[in-house]
Amino acid sequence: MNPLRSPRLAPARAAIRARQRWLLDLRYLPHHLAGIRRQAPIQRDPARLRLFNIDLHIGPINDFRAITRPMGVDLTDWTLSDHADVIGRHREPVLGCNAFNWSRLSPKVVDRFLHRYGRYLDRFDGFVTCYTPAFATLFLRLQKPLIVLCATRYEIPFTDKPDLWHWLDDQLRNGVADGQLHVVANNLGDQGYLRHFTGIASTYIPSLCSYTGAPYTPHDRHFAIASRSAACTQRIREDPRNLARPVGELLPGRATWQERHSVRGWIHIPYNISQMAIFEQYWENVPIYIPDDTLLLHLRQRDPGGVLSQLSVYQVLGLSTDHLPAGDPNRVDDPAVIRWWLERSDYGPRGELSEIVRFSSFEHLSELLATQDDEALSERMRQSNIVRRDAVVATWEQVIESVWPRS
Repeated sequence: MNPLRSPRLAPARAAIRARQRWLLDLRYLPHHLAGIRRQAPIQRDPARLRLFNIDLHIGPINDFRAITRPMGVDLTDWTLSDHADVIGRHREPVLGCNAFNWSRLSPKVVDRFLHRYGRYLDRFDGFVTCYTPAFATLFLRLQKPLIVLCATRYEIPFTDKPDLWHWLDDQLRNGVADGQLHVVANNLGDQGYLRHFTGIASTYIPSLCSYTGAPYTPHDRHFAIASRSAACTQRIREDPRNLARPVGELLPGRATWQERHSVRGWIHIPYNISQMAIFEQYWENVPIYIPDDTLLLHLRQRDPGGVLSQLSVYQVLGLSTDHLPAGDPNRVDDPAVIRWWLERSDYGPRGELSEIVRFSSFEHLSELLATQDDEALSERMRQSNIVRRDAVVATWEQVIESVWPRS
């Protein structure tokens, strides 16, 4: 065996490949970001808001853009996402805070970032941060309105850095107290999580994810299984009645949204209480099946590494939670904490996705897949999306108007 192919070197090889991809991104850009980002913005319409964002995820910020563009909001965003190619983009080689060093965010990083880009950023009317909310610290010193959209655990990347986590909390509390920072949460879990640690109240505005442009067209007779639990996947597919297959068997690795919406429906064994893919499928009226809360608790106890495995960054990083106080949302070994999260899930009774089908056992799922009227279910989802869209748009209009009042 070639020693360079040793499994122990797999993380190093992956890091090298990631850096090579980033260098290719840089090569294909017309100019280096350090130069072009200091130039004056192109001539703008004074009647439109001009906002800036830097982000690690393509979903939440694209959702914000699609909803607010008709409201007169022009968004400039620098993406650091490894999935930038899905939307025809390359990751931006930002100096000081990029795809490789963003996790080392600190006051010194903020200093360097603002020294490099401060004059350019000062030309915007304000800022929006989504993933991670901690990126708000990059902009607070510019003293312009800032919307923080909590779409993930807000303290990332400071979970294992308590001093920096305290610094972030102080920054956020001061920004809210000064009236500069305005917080929105796209799910009830992150809304409650933020309030638990900071006391900050936020406006709940669920996602729409209307940006895919890929309507439900069920050309494939199979249901796709989205699961990180091998045991659950095997249990679903072993019933001969089920036309359900793991997503990897049905679709290519970088499947388009249209390909993903061409199956009969999706069976999700969730790894989190809020997943953008579920919203993308729901918006396009694709039937969705998820275990009910009782079954999810049971499955989580049997396979904590595959079911609800990203409720807390402590899980992702493999950190001990023994020192955390009772009731801390990161104590995910406690069934009461899991229930706390499930009560706030997008697919639960308090969430907005009312037409998701919940199953109480794998036998129940098999019965549903065999008897459910896909067309009728898809139509009910379409009707619920009309109501959801009107409510989401109206709430975002109120937020934008309150942050940037029009004279």
